Amino acid sequence: MLGGLVPAILARDTAVLHNRAGGPEDAAQALRDGPLSNALGPLKSTFLEIRERYRSPSDIGPRSYAEQAIQVDPQTPETELRADAVDTVQRFFTALGLSQMRSEES
Repeated sequence: MLGGLVPAILARDTAVLHNRAGGPEDAAQALRDGPLSNALGPLKSTFLEIRERYRSPSDIGPRSYAEQAIQVDPQTPETELRADAVDTVQRFFTALGLSQMRSEES
């Protein structure tokens, strides 16, 4: 039951944290050093699931992001929004140390 809810909450909260922290690397650092640092280990499989949804611009994550972002900024091309989403998520997970980990290792 929580399987679908947790990624949605984490995606939302990560986006909020990303904006406040200043960038994906800073957001990852804030998670590692903040009050949720003890939860990162148990949430590894959830993070890997999110990462898998942002592997390429054609994946569901970047497509969904672009659909929402284009409503706020209709001048930015959808392809650019998708590419930005992939880049941001990949940088976030690299900073968390999860960029090279395979899903089956979780």
